[in-house]
Amino acid sequence: MIFRPHLVTTIITLLTLVALLVLGWWQLQRADWKSDLIAEFDERAAAEPVTWREGVCPYLSGESVVSSPPMRRDTVEQVLTSETEAQPVLRVFGRSVGGQVGWRLFRPVSLDACGPGSGSVLVQEGFEAEQVGPLPPAIETAEVRFNVAPWPERAWMAGSNDPEANQWYWLDHDRIAAMNEGDLNGAIIVTPFAGKPDHLVRTPPVRHISYAVTWFGLALCLVIVYGVAHAKAGRLSFHGQGRSPEA
Repeated sequence: MIFRPHLVTTIITLLTLVALLVLGWWQLQRADWKSDLIAEFDERAAAEPVTWREGVCPYLSGESVVSSPPMRRDTVEQVLTSETEAQPVLRVFGRSVGGQVGWRLFRPVSLDACGPGSGSVLVQEGFEAEQVGPLPPAIETAEVRFNVAPWPERAWMAGSNDPEANQWYWLDHDRIAAMNEGDLNGAIIVTPFAGKPDHLVRTPPVRHISYAVTWFGLALCLVIVYGVAHAKAGRLSFHGQGRSPEA
């Protein structure tokens, strides 16, 4: 066997090959991570619903919020109805638990049940659907429970908020907190819990595996092209001496 690697081509090929293998391995890891999230979600969905105090109070620091079982709808509604109507309702653009596009309605709710000085937390109390094409099937309200979730970060394509028109495209904690009396918790929010969230449905584990196969397939193609190119240039031969490479 004769192998005379071309220096520049070999360096570029090795760097590209490493990048492709790393991307493939990363997608396999994401597939395992997504599978764990789905299993955790299914376990939480099957758990016995808890009360407002049990669901919110242990997670005021924002730690381990994804492990909390969903809260019963009636206990959350009791807290919402006990709040003063003077508290502003925030209209936040997004989707309902049934996949409809529209405005999620949030209201700051006091956390007095968790002890004095606990501040307040944003709770989604309703949804205003926008008529954009055919509406997907709605989820029965009786099935909807409530979930403690981390405060969402701003999406990179989110629009600019318009507080005067009460149109919010991302939850700006500082500006929202300034509109409310008291300390607004910036670690968690309370939202409806029904069906798998979009980030679990949109890219399931099998899709990450298909991405990994694609990256690994490109890596294999790169090796084949590299070998064929060297063979044609006389730099790679498995029998005989091959022809001298051109300068």
